[in-house]
Amino acid sequence: MAREHGRIKARKRLARAKERQANARRDYAHKVARRLVNCADVIALEKLSLRAMTRSAKGIAQCPGRNVRAKVGLNRVVLDSGFGLLRQMIVAKAEEAARTVVEVDSRFSSQECSRCGHVARESRRRRRFRCVRCGYGNHADVNAALVIRRRAQLARKSGLHPAEEAGRRGQDAAA
Repeated sequence: MAREHGRIKARKRLARAKERQANARRDYAHKVARRLVNCADVIALEKLSLRAMTRSAKGIAQCPGRNVRAKVGLNRVVLDSGFGLLRQMIVAKAEEAARTVVEVDSRFSSQECSRCGHVARESRRRRRFRCVRCGYGNHADVNAALVIRRRAQLARKSGLHPAEEAGRRGQDAAA
């Protein structure tokens, strides 16, 4: 009886700790969203599909998945980080403050050079980006942010949806 009572108390303590963690995450997202909306008239966000990013790696009996445990851990980190919550808050606060939010296609943003626009997997080495065509170098995250900013600017100028703009640019390069 005493053991079960201790288990119930431990379960309640864990639930309360998880609730505090969620409250802290929500509070931080509110603060970051407010700061972003106050500092910028136009906010560019990557159009990420969290559902696709956190899809299971288990596979099926005939074709089992690889690195399933690693994928489970990655999914937990992605979902715990609160990307979706932060995006929702940015959009809501931007609408309140009459700011513009532009969602940009995120494909190849980490492999595209922000200076010349060349896309190559070899340009990205862990946290460093060095373009194989023009030699431009920067931190990979900074380069990707510059690419996203340029895509958002192009989308606003052309009036096209950012995904359409990225697709059209790919067709121009192929021609």
